Amino acid sequence: MAGYKSKEVGGGGFNQWVMDDSTGQVRTQIHSSHGHTQLNLGYLIDQRGNNRGGLRGTGFELRTDAYGALRAQQGLYLSTWKRSGAQGAQIDASEAQQQLKNSEQRVKTLSDTAQQHNALPMQEGLDSLTQLNSDADVTYGSDDGSPSQGPGEQQRNGGDTAWAIRSGGRGKTPGYQQPLLIASSPADIATATPKSTHLHSGKHLTLSTGEDVSIASGKSLLASVAQSISLFAQNAGAKLFAAKGKIELQAQSDAMELTAQQKVMITSTAAGIEIAAQEGILLTSGGGYIRIKDGNIEIHAPGTIDVKGAKKTFSGPAQLNRENPAWPESAVTQPLSFYAGQTNAGSSSAWVGMPYKLVAGGAVVKQGVMDNTGIIDIDHNPTITDYLVELANGIIYKIPVGGQYKGKESNAELANNGFHRHESNSHPDITQPGTRSDFRENYASLNNLKSEPEV
Repeated sequence: MAGYKSKEVGGGGFNQWVMDDSTGQVRTQIHSSHGHTQLNLGYLIDQRGNNRGGLRGTGFELRTDAYGALRAQQGLYLSTWKRSGAQGAQIDASEAQQQLKNSEQRVKTLSDTAQQHNALPMQEGLDSLTQLNSDADVTYGSDDGSPSQGPGEQQRNGGDTAWAIRSGGRGKTPGYQQPLLIASSPADIATATPKSTHLHSGKHLTLSTGEDVSIASGKSLLASVAQSISLFAQNAGAKLFAAKGKIELQAQSDAMELTAQQKVMITSTAAGIEIAAQEGILLTSGGGYIRIKDGNIEIHAPGTIDVKGAKKTFSGPAQLNRENPAWPESAVTQPLSFYAGQTNAGSSSAWVGMPYKLVAGGAVVKQGVMDNTGIIDIDHNPTITDYLVELANGIIYKIPVGGQYKGKESNAELANNGFHRHESNSHPDITQPGTRSDFRENYASLNNLKSEPEV
């Protein structure tokens, strides 16, 4: 065992490097007494000064009593898949990629099936998963001996050393097109905490599995969505049970449909069944019908009407008035920001002091005066598809909400960051882009900027 140990100037701290070549227990330790921070490699044992302690494990351990961060600007892959003897590439995520491609195919198949049966498709989640698979399936490097560089990485000056080492360092290796974080394991992946777990995506969250999704909650299962809920079961039906308490279904601003190809049964085993309607009730089968409307009852049939009973009573008029439930007013909103500058790198000083009105559906939803940020913050109702920004100088911008933009996926993101459509002057040597998406992408590239995430 050999190593090096330094001493803190004016204090009791130290740094040490331990190299242990004991038979069958080869290891290295880099240690700083600040936060008891260590990197242990190989055969891990408890190191106290010059003494070799008990076994603590094998492999590697990076630990500290202070803070820790693992940061990789171009992408990070966490895996427990086997690569014996350090074989394979650094970002060899072939097993994870295969799982993600299987997920994409499963999501597409079930989404298409759901759409065929009148349920909503999972198109946006599928598009996001397709993009992920594309971003995770790239290579970088070269075969001619020139310095290798990752996607988006600038080649360094002074590459003569790389050119000199012609016997190695060449070839292609997997990488990422975007700074992805992928975790993959041939066995289980688990997260556990005695407190809370929070999972958030600024855009899409897609869950897929080859078998079951099971959710168990000690209290409630609460789901609130701003737009649609679509549940689809392909083969084995759907069930909803409540052992105690009511089951309530309400369509608070539209109709409700209950349809079955075969028999529909409505049963109350211990009480009654009430059917009430404001405008009328119609029961029909085989051409005959009973209509209850406006205080009248119509009984019509193309065949026989058979009335039987030990006693029949026909007397004067009577009525039953039933109160309808009160509906709450919807007030679900989302925070949304509009940027009025030309680009996210330009100066917004021209807008300072500019009065504006924000209009939706012909109604003014906000008005005020621009500050030096050029940003208008609002509480957005998801039912609104576009806004008009009317400036005091007469300029009017029509701004669709992100999901309403057509064309390329980047169209909404660039537009919401201030990249408006700017056409160049006509010229015989210039071919104008065909879509607004292309205009915005060209304008963004001229500014040499990557668009920021949609606010």
